[in-house]
Amino acid sequence: MKLTVIGIDIGGQSLKWGLYSAGSDGLCADVGARRRATSVVETGPQSTPNVTFARLYEQIISRTGRLDTSTLLVGVSTPGLIQSGTILASANLPDWHGTHLPSLISQIFGVSADRVAVANDAVCHTTNIACRNPHDRVFCLTIGTGVVGGFAAGSRVLTDAVGCGEIGHLPSDSRGYSGVLDTVSTGFAAWTCPCGSLGCVELVVSGPGLLRLGRYAAVRLNDPAFTAALGMQNSPQQNLSALVERARYGDPIACDVFALAGVVLANAAAPIRSFFNPSLIAVTGGVARSFDLLRPAFERRLGELCFPNNSLCSSAYSHRIAVDPSGLTGVAGAAELAVRQFQAY
Repeated sequence: MKLTVIGIDIGGQSLKWGLYSAGSDGLCADVGARRRATSVVETGPQSTPNVTFARLYEQIISRTGRLDTSTLLVGVSTPGLIQSGTILASANLPDWHGTHLPSLISQIFGVSADRVAVANDAVCHTTNIACRNPHDRVFCLTIGTGVVGGFAAGSRVLTDAVGCGEIGHLPSDSRGYSGVLDTVSTGFAAWTCPCGSLGCVELVVSGPGLLRLGRYAAVRLNDPAFTAALGMQNSPQQNLSALVERARYGDPIACDVFALAGVVLANAAAPIRSFFNPSLIAVTGGVARSFDLLRPAFERRLGELCFPNNSLCSSAYSHRIAVDPSGLTGVAGAAELAVRQFQAY
């Protein structure tokens, strides 16, 4: 039976979707024809789940026409802790707590709730990367509004759908960093994360975190021009783009914002790398588009933390890094997850 699959990736600031077809092999073929490039619905504190999915449904129908619900599957990637389709907790979507997504989507889309698959974003991003790299031990780092990580071996995803992989809520650690931001590199340890903890990794490494760190550094280092460039009058995306642009032009503060973030990320990832020994570290999410700015510090610090004085052990822990800047791994992974759940019944 030919299936139509909608993949949905919920982020802290926007929701993306894509349309796919699936056959008996379970692999989704993209039939979205690049519709998803503008297929974004804003999320955030002012958007309730009902309003968000009502807008999404209107957008889908306006672009595709009415869909046959008898052959329709829906897969959803969402941040936070998920249990049986319910968002138990999400630091970036606090107003969505307690929402049972299959019931909500069933009500709005007209599809049976048992044809809606919901999983933590770490699971969905890792599912897509694992499908494309079935022979690797995959460690997938997703960096967007938050930071999560997932694991796969032999195309089998090892991260639990409930929401393991919340790397962004590990304590941040700037050890190993030295540069322009030396005087401010420990100040963020006292910042409060929406999860309730202090100094979490995603307060520095995520999209909003990089912007927060840039503003903090500009004020502490008394750089009015840098402060003005990251002003509050523009959207967070515009300000983050300004930070990226300044780093690409060699601004020392901007460059070191990314270098410090790379060190913090490596300090969080190194124990996982040593334990899991991945052959592939995949980087996805919105920040993947500027990961080249974090990458030198990230790789250097990883090397310092994993058998730096033993070449034989270092070679045994060799890996490659692949960056997917498309922003669509969560969308495609959610669609693939929906197909797998349907075929398991």
